[in-house]
Formats: sequence, structure tokens, C-alpha cells
Amino acid sequence: MHRPSISDTNEYRKLIESIDLSGISLINLSQRCEVELSPPFRVEHTFAVPQDGIDLNKLTAEAHFGLKAIPSDSDEEHPHISIEMVWLARYEFKANEECEYTTETLNEFFQRNVPINIWPYIRETVLTYAGSTEPFSSKRLPSTC
Repeated sequence: MHRPSISDTNEYRKLIESIDLSGISLINLSQRCEVELSPPFRVEHTFAVPQDGIDLNKLTAEAHFGLKAIPSDSDEEHPHISIEMVWLARYEFKANEECEYTTETLNEFFQRNVPINIWPYIRETVLTYAGSTEPFSSKRLPSTC
């Protein structure tokens, strides 16, 4: 018999209705531009909500994002341009809401919702820091992660 995913359960639906995003903070940002990079190049990005970055007691989760540009004709993996950032999303329960949810349900919430909540800030930060760098400004960044 097929077991429904956590996101299909009543407990998860109730959690979605009882929790609000209370803040997003950029807690670490590093960028590197070693040389002038000319097209063609490839742009790669990574995004993760690491399990050890989730604090169920504080209702916070870290999101790690990286972006790098590497010449297309190069076999080396060393990026010529890179941006790395760590974000922190904070949530809180609405007033008078019951706060008893399983660890599995809360982890599922963070894995699904942190990327949705943080992606617009990541995109804006990348465009702010790299948008004036010609190779990045000529490439279209993904609209979702």
C-alpha cells in the first residue's frame, strides 16, 4: 500500500496554517572574481538546506547557496567568478496555535519552504553583486531553485 508523503497529511496542512515566516537574514557572503571572464562559460549553482542547519526548537533553518562561472573550454573546475552565501530563515507559530508537531513533519516543512522563502533574496543578492559583471549579466539566472 502506498504511504502518503508527509506533505499530504493533515498534520502538515495544520502546520502550514499555524506557522509564519518571521525573518530572513544573510549571515555569510563571500565573492571572488579572479580574472576577466569572457564567454563562452558555464554557470553552475548549488542550493541546500542542510539538516545540521535546522534548529527545531528555535524554528530556524540555514540555506546554503553557491554560484560559479567557469570557462567552457577549460577542464579545470576552479571558478573564475564565485559567490557563496548562507541565509537564515526564522519562523514562529501564530498566537494560540498548538505547537506539537513531529520532527519528521517539521523537517519536511523546512526542506520544502525554506527554498521558496529564501530564493527571491538569493536572486536579488546575486544580481546586486554580479549583475554589473558582464559575464553574469548576459546570462539568465533560473527563476526558481
